Amino acid sequence: MTNQVVRPGVADPPRTITPVAIASERVPDLTSAEGLANALGLDRGAVAAVQVTSTASTGHSSLTFLDVAYADAVAAVAASLPTRLMLKHKPPAPSGAKPQPMQEVAFYARVAATLPSPPVVRGLAAQASSAASAGYFLIEDLRATHAARSSDDDVEADFELAVDALARIHASRWEADDRVTWPGGNATESSLRAAVQRIGTRLPAFFDAAGDALPADGRRLYERVFASTLRPWLRLADGRALTLVHGSAHIGNVLFPREPGGDVYLVDWEGWGVDVGARDLAYMMLRRSPDRRRRIEEPLLRRYHAQLQAQGVRGYGWDDLWTDYRRCWVRNLTVPIRKQHKSAERWQELLDHVTAAYVDLDGDELL
Repeated sequence: MTNQVVRPGVADPPRTITPVAIASERVPDLTSAEGLANALGLDRGAVAAVQVTSTASTGHSSLTFLDVAYADAVAAVAASLPTRLMLKHKPPAPSGAKPQPMQEVAFYARVAATLPSPPVVRGLAAQASSAASAGYFLIEDLRATHAARSSDDDVEADFELAVDALARIHASRWEADDRVTWPGGNATESSLRAAVQRIGTRLPAFFDAAGDALPADGRRLYERVFASTLRPWLRLADGRALTLVHGSAHIGNVLFPREPGGDVYLVDWEGWGVDVGARDLAYMMLRRSPDRRRRIEEPLLRRYHAQLQAQGVRGYGWDDLWTDYRRCWVRNLTVPIRKQHKSAERWQELLDHVTAAYVDLDGDELL
């Protein structure tokens, strides 16, 4: 079985590389000069040295940060390649266990090279998952020039930059012909109903765990939504105005420039797939207080809509976007169910936010 590699910044046909053992995974040894040169599609010897500067864990994946020196003979090539790289991969699976693939690997192996950069961090190599490995991807390390914001530090201007970045991504793959090959691209009414109904089976346990945090009117709201025809979810089956979405576009997954005037980048593409663009916008608003959401949501959506139009999207009016956004807040009701493992304070905040937005945006009208 061969392993797909995406070469720097282009959508050329993939070449193959031979995996070698590193730890207990079958992935190329990108911490060696020869292994990194091979992964980057360079001649042997083009990479003079590789130094591991630090490692980290997200809890779900492992990060290795590399400093790279290129040989003088390939100075022209090296000038277009970053010297600071980040390798992301799954930690070794327990003995005998099958590696769990990362959807983010598929993102960098299959579609990242077709998207604008910025706001996608430049992908340099990616090996798809297999029976022996969860795969990996290699991207530019932007920590020297960019940083994430905490939800306590963000300001309205941050959301404007983030919305502009999302609009650029969404417009670039609006109603793309290959979207059926992306995660969620084959959604049908029956598959969508089944997925929501599976979440609905967790309602009794959800109510028990919520206790007094979810009053009687909140429980009735949830029961009403899950007993409905599920129209907000079935919107995805009509195929119109669908695009590639980030899937977890909270402000913490946006890298902002350390110096004013720079570009922003979207990171952590594990949840990418097919959806309405408003899905990313509603998710971005999820952690904002109801008062703040009410104040900033319409100006941000109007900015986003103007950006779509400026980038050539046609046949998708303001009313279409506003209705899709409201539908996505109905769908956001599943988030507290899925996030019940979070801290009590964090989970209560999510619950308060989604139920307030449902009422504010008249979710009942959409059922």
